[in-house]
Amino acid sequence: MERELFEAVQQRLTEQRAHNVTVRNKSAAPLAVFIFDEAGHPVVPTHSTKRGVRYRCYVSEPNLRGHSKTPVGLTIRVPAAEIEAVVLKAVESCQPEATSVSS
Repeated sequence: MERELFEAVQQRLTEQRAHNVTVRNKSAAPLAVFIFDEAGHPVVPTHSTKRGVRYRCYVSEPNLRGHSKTPVGLTIRVPAAEIEAVVLKAVESCQPEATSVSS
């Protein structure tokens, strides 16, 4: 095989790659190690995508992995934005007010 033909084929294959990801950035999930479900299992961050919009959420790990069935009435998926807003508000309410020092 001639070198020029080989290079042309390699270039064409590179251009036709369907999925070329060089860097994968994990989404911020600040509560990942602090949330547990009703049974004490860790709740892990995940997402779903619909029409190009990414919806972040926290899901009970056994349910995410398919290791258990969800009993009726238990919540296994919580929208990330909602739970993070509630926790942030609670943390801010515990912060002491900043006091100014006058000289």
